[in-house]
Amino acid sequence: MRALTRRHHVTGRTVKAALTNPEPPARKPLPRRPSAIDPVQHLIEPLIENGHRPTEIWTRLMDEHDVSISYGLIRLYVHNQTTR
Repeated sequence: MRALTRRHHVTGRTVKAALTNPEPPARKPLPRRPSAIDPVQHLIEPLIENGHRPTEIWTRLMDEHDVSISYGLIRLYVHNQTTR
């Protein structure tokens, strides 16, 4: 067991767990990372419901709310919301 810990640079507990169970334990799911669109989602939703196009939404966000966000991200978000 000591030889395995030295060879693989792990603790004795890890070697013991690997020897007792051939399958590694399942990994914890990662939490959702925040998107760049999350802070302005509440501004975009009503515009989509009113039938605004992605270009209009992007222009309004830039002009009226001083939000710097890429047009491609807006376009993708609008597409995903309208194809549901």
